[in-house]
Amino acid sequence: MGDKPNYEWGTSKEDRPTTEKFIPVVSMPYYKIKENYFFDKATITLGCNTSGAKIYYTTDGTEPTEKSKLYTKPFVINKTTEIKFFAVKDGLLKTTIIKAKIKKLKKIEITNLHN
Repeated sequence: MGDKPNYEWGTSKEDRPTTEKFIPVVSMPYYKIKENYFFDKATITLGCNTSGAKIYYTTDGTEPTEKSKLYTKPFVINKTTEIKFFAVKDGLLKTTIIKAKIKKLKKIEITNLHN
């Protein structure tokens, strides 16, 4: 530092900051369901906004891999279930695993309301 600016300082290509190589990634997958709580059964829809991405999922508590079940259409559950899923597409970085717990509620019977 001095009383006169150095207009040559930091102007060469070697002085420029570098940027890490950009790796395109699959957009995060999502699930759709009417409610996260249900009484009898629930229909689960999985999706991803990356065209051509594949979604793999499990419903047995295990971590999904590309050997897990491939999502092709909505499926029905009839008990409390933790769904784990991720999306992948060739040439793109796969997503992290998404976890969602969908709970089945117990019906209770109310009697003697007028006692």
